[in-house]
Amino acid sequence: MLLGQLSGFATVSTFDVRVQSNNRALEAGRYTTTWIGPQSDTTIGGGRYLVVWERKADGPWEAVASTGLSESAPDTSTTDAGE
Repeated sequence: MLLGQLSGFATVSTFDVRVQSNNRALEAGRYTTTWIGPQSDTTIGGGRYLVVWERKADGPWEAVASTGLSESAPDTSTTDAGE
């Protein structure tokens, strides 16, 4: 399956934000991704993520680094019970 034939979405749930100083913070959470293929087959995955935020000199926060860790192999299923 080609990536161009997929559509999908992600949900994100933040479970912790820690301010380390006046100009740095860490955000941690979980994510779930759902991809829908051309035959309406779905692939669901998920894991945890971490984002490092830094406050710019003029005030707004900016994400300067991020990473994700998949917690399991994707769950692949089809919506057609006959297959």
